[in-house]
Amino acid sequence: PGRLRETRSAEALPVALAFELWFRPPYDWESMLAFLGHRAIDSVETVTRDTYARTVSIAHRGALHVGRIEVRRSPRKSALRVSVSPSLARAVPVVLSRVKRAFDLACDPAVIAAALGPLAAGRPGLRVPGTFDGFELAVRAVVGQQISVRAARTLLGRIAQTFGEPVSPDEGNALTRLFPAAARMAVVPPGELVKLGLTQARARTLVGLAAAVASGALRLEPESDVDATLVALTALPGIGP
Repeated sequence: PGRLRETRSAEALPVALAFELWFRPPYDWESMLAFLGHRAIDSVETVTRDTYARTVSIAHRGALHVGRIEVRRSPRKSALRVSVSPSLARAVPVVLSRVKRAFDLACDPAVIAAALGPLAAGRPGLRVPGTFDGFELAVRAVVGQQISVRAARTLLGRIAQTFGEPVSPDEGNALTRLFPAAARMAVVPPGELVKLGLTQARARTLVGLAAAVASGALRLEPESDVDATLVALTALPGIGP
């Protein structure tokens, strides 16, 4: 971390920065990847047989850091190996904390097994998939209501392609877009979302949600107060209890 802080340019860093994040075994990595793979947003995420990768945008210390990450399980350790592009070097602590949350690395599988008993016996080490960004997860929830996972994935891909900022080209890399920021979505006319396949009501809800997040009226970070967040969410048109 000290070397990263001292480095003044991404060009002076390796092609990728590698880290290991430990977890308590067992970890059902295959189930986690399967869940994420079914929901991966085109141009923002890719999931292979053993790897999850995505574009990332981190606001940290007054600057916006944009890049790509790749996560895979270590073949010999109880750890996930995280590859981070040099453009994210100054935001590495934030990136790694988001990886920990997204892949539920603080979980104690023994506690889960004891509570669920036979329900968990067939898949030891199951984790709860998290998210890299609260707003992104909220958009997924709104878009995915009452439609199939495949249909939701299609709509989210269209939203990302239409409103997401492009990421600097990387030869042969399919990760070319950031998931749209709340500030960007807050100014999108609902009719533009309807053209992509959303209903009029859902488009209005999405823009209202984005406006609330962009203004700070709604905070979707892990440290946010749950009760206050519920009140702010259900105050939005189209979001019920």
